[in-house]
Amino acid sequence: GKTVFANPAAVKFVGAESLDQILGTDPIDFVHPDDQEHIRRRRRELLQGSEQLIPTELRYRRLDGGLALVETVSTRMTWRGQDANLVMVRDLTERDHAQKALKESEKRFRDFAASGSDWMWETDRDHRIAWVSDILRDRYELAKEALIGEVFWEAGKLDVGVDELRQALQSQMPFRGIPFSRLDKEGRRLYRTVNGHPILDDAGIFQGYRGTTTDTTRDVEARLQADKSQARFAEAIENMNDSLAVYDSDDRLVICNGEFRRFSKVPDELLQPGTTFEAFLRARADTGMYDGLAEGSFEGSVEDWVADRMARHRDPKGTVHTLLVNERWRRIREERLPGGGTVLIGTDVTDEIQANLALQDSEAQIRLVTDNIPALVAYIDRQQRICFVNKTYADFFGETPESLIGKSIREIRGEEAYQNALPNIGRVLAGESSTVEEVRQFQDGKAVNWRVTRIPHFGDDGEIVGYFVIIFDITDDRQREMQLRQSQKMEVVGQLTGGVAHEFNNLLMVVLGNLELIEDGFGDEEARRRLLETAKKATIRGGDLTQRLLAFSRRQDLRAKSIDLNELVDGLVDMSRRTLGESVTVVVESAADLWPVIADEGQVEAALLNFRINARDAMPNGGMLTIRTANAVIGAEEIPAGAGARPGDYVLLEVSDTGHGMEPEIIERAFEPSLPPKKSVRAPVSVSAWSMVLPSSRVDFSPSKAKSGAAHPCGYICRAPKLLRRIMGQPMRR
Repeated sequence: GKTVFANPAAVKFVGAESLDQILGTDPIDFVHPDDQEHIRRRRRELLQGSEQLIPTELRYRRLDGGLALVETVSTRMTWRGQDANLVMVRDLTERDHAQKALKESEKRFRDFAASGSDWMWETDRDHRIAWVSDILRDRYELAKEALIGEVFWEAGKLDVGVDELRQALQSQMPFRGIPFSRLDKEGRRLYRTVNGHPILDDAGIFQGYRGTTTDTTRDVEARLQADKSQARFAEAIENMNDSLAVYDSDDRLVICNGEFRRFSKVPDELLQPGTTFEAFLRARADTGMYDGLAEGSFEGSVEDWVADRMARHRDPKGTVHTLLVNERWRRIREERLPGGGTVLIGTDVTDEIQANLALQDSEAQIRLVTDNIPALVAYIDRQQRICFVNKTYADFFGETPESLIGKSIREIRGEEAYQNALPNIGRVLAGESSTVEEVRQFQDGKAVNWRVTRIPHFGDDGEIVGYFVIIFDITDDRQREMQLRQSQKMEVVGQLTGGVAHEFNNLLMVVLGNLELIEDGFGDEEARRRLLETAKKATIRGGDLTQRLLAFSRRQDLRAKSIDLNELVDGLVDMSRRTLGESVTVVVESAADLWPVIADEGQVEAALLNFRINARDAMPNGGMLTIRTANAVIGAEEIPAGAGARPGDYVLLEVSDTGHGMEPEIIERAFEPSLPPKKSVRAPVSVSAWSMVLPSSRVDFSPSKAKSGAAHPCGYICRAPKLLRRIMGQPMRR
C-alpha cells in the first residue's frame, strides 16, 4: 500500500516539488474521503486475483488542497520481484469543466427559450418543422409533436400573411418581422411575427432555418383599440359644440375641430398642423375679429394687439369674450398644458348672455316695483343675513341697499328688537307664515306701529332656505282707528243724550224742588235737613253720571288694569236705562264670586254700550236684554282660531237679546267696519248672543305681553254658543 514509484507527471499532478514527497505515501491519502472506500474495495479485488479493474472516475486531492476529477486504471504486476499494483491516472478536470459549461449553456438556452415571449423553431431544407421550443406546450397548450414534420406556412391554419411567409422562407435569406395571423377556436384573431436565419453546412449548402416567433396579439389588439379610441376621440372633438384647438410649446397648431374652423373664419391653410398662433391672430385681425374686443371697438395698431394677445396666450388668465360678426357671443378659455402647450376652448354663450341681460332687466323691473311699494321689503336667509332689501327698507334705516346686503338682522334692528321678534322668526323658519304688529320706539321718542308679515321660502328639497319680510307702517291707520273709536263714542253719547237729559232733568227737579221747599220754610229743621240730604244725593248722582260720560267719551290709549266687571255693568245699566226705553226689559245676572279682570275700562264700556244700542235697534217693539257675568276656565282646545288668547282663568261677559238677529252671512262679517247697522237687517234669526271673554287678574299679564301677541288687554269677542254652554253648564237662553 506504499508508493514505490511515480513518474514526473504524477509528481506534478499531486502538486509535489519532488519524487521524495510521494515515495512511501499511501495513494489513498490523495483520494477524496467520500471515494476512499471505493479504493479500498478495488485493492481487495486485486489481492483476490483480479488482473485489471475497469477505469473508475475519482476525486483526488492535491497537496495544495485543490480537487481534481481523474480516471484511474489498476493492474496487477511484479515490481522488483514483489506483487504490486500499477495505477495509471488521467486528469479529467478540463473535460469536466467543459461538460459543465456545455450543460450550463444548454440550461441557459432552455431557460431563455422557456421564459421569453417568443418561441424557437427549426426547419429542414424542405421547410418542414424539425424542432420547436416547449413554450408552445406550456404557455399556448399546443402539442408541439403535432407540428413536427409540417410545412411551416401550412402549420397552425394560417389565413393572413401566408404568401409573405412562404416567400421569405423560400428565399433562403435572413428575414425579420414577417406578420401573419389566424383565428383560434373561440374566433379570436391571434397575431404573430416571425424572424428566421438560414442554416448552412461547411460547404455553404442550405440545410434549413432557425428562427423565433413572437405573439403580438396583445400589442396589436391594444393598438387597434387605441386607434378606435383615437378615432372616437377625434370624432367627438370634431363634432363637439364647443370650438377646440391645441397649440404645442412652440405655439404651433397641433389639432383643431370643425367648430373652431367655422368660428375662426380664416383660410384653411392657417388651420393646418404646424401653423403658428401668431399667424392665426394676424389672419383673425384681417377679418376684423379681435379676441377680447367687440366688433368694431378696437383702437390701435394690429401689432400692439398681436403682442398683447400673444402675451395672454402664453400666460392665460381668466376668459376672453369675443363678439362675432353675426352677433354671436363666444367665451374663449385658454389653459396651459403640463407639457408647455396651450388649449383653447370656445363656448357659444349668446343665450347665456342674453338670459343674463334679461335677468338684469327683470331684476331692474322688480327693483323698480319693490322700491316704489310703500312698504319695507327684504329677503333674509336662514343664517339671518340680509340678501335683498328695497329702497324703502334701506331709507328707513338710513342706509343704501348695497350697504345692508350681508349684514345680520340683529345688527340692523338692534338686540332688543331682535329678541322681541325672535319667536316669530322661529315660526317662519319652521315653515309657518306669520303676521304680527310691533311698535318700534325711536330715540327721539317717536313710536311707529308696524305690521310685519314673514313668509317662509322653501328650497327644491323642501327645506327652509330663508324668508321674505314685508313691513307696513300702520301708524296712521292706528291713529285713524283711534279717531273712529272716538267718533263712535261720541255717536253713542249722542244716542244717550235723550235719556241722559231726561235723567238730568229729573235730578235737577229733585234738587230744585227740595231747595224751593226749604226756601218756603217747609217743615221743621229735621224735615229741612232731609230735604237737603235728598238734594245732595241727587247732585252727587248727577256728578257720577257726568264723570261716566266724560270717562266714556275721553280720548285715551289702552290702559289695562284690574277692574270689577259687576260694578262696571251695574253703573252702565243705570246710566243707559232711559236710553233703551220702557219697552226693553234689562236683566242683569251677575256672578256673586266674580274674579277681577285685566282690561281697559273705557273699551269694555264702549263695547257693552254698543251691544245694548244694537239690541235696542233689533227690538223696535220691545223685548228683553240679558247681561250675564261668570267665571270661566278655558283650555287650549276651546280657544277659537286667531283669538290671540292663552289657556287659563277668564271672566265671561255675555249679552243676549230677543231681537230679530242677523242672517248667517252677515254674522260671518259682523266685525268688519263696513257692515251695515243691525237695525237695517230684518232676518228671522231668533237668537242673538254675543260674549266678551276677558283675562282674569289671576293670569300673569303685562302690557309687553299684549304687544308680543299675548291676550289683548280688552280680551276677545266671540259668538260661540258651544263655548258658552260649556262654561255655563246649561242651554243658551233665548
